[in-house]
Amino acid sequence: MKYSDNIYDMKVACIKGDIDTVKDMVLLCNKDDITNCFYHACFNGQNEIVKFLLDYIDVVEERCIYTAFVSAGYHEDKYLKTIELLFNSGKLGDFDSKSIIIMKKESIYFKEQAQSLLDEYMFRLDGPKYNENIIG
Repeated sequence: MKYSDNIYDMKVACIKGDIDTVKDMVLLCNKDDITNCFYHACFNGQNEIVKFLLDYIDVVEERCIYTAFVSAGYHEDKYLKTIELLFNSGKLGDFDSKSIIIMKKESIYFKEQAQSLLDEYMFRLDGPKYNENIIG
């Protein structure tokens, strides 16, 4: 099997939610390919794979965050879990929270829950600075 076949197979497994194939293939791929496959898992709300691949990536790219916010459609709870996994990973790179767009097509429930997760994450980032200013 060629290396490019490994990448393709892992990408398809991430899209379809085939965790067993992902586990078998992850060590055959390089960091960049794993990061790309991770994006596809986020885009498709494959949370078991997202959770698994978090151990193999250094930084969650902002495109992974944005796609989880705009991909929900009829699978809102699945994508809320994706957002929660990303925010709780401790691996988020810099991103502009003001540029996150929660699509108009999403339900009020999704908008409220997604906004709550974003606000909670931003509070955790800003909380120590806020407390430092009060105490200091």
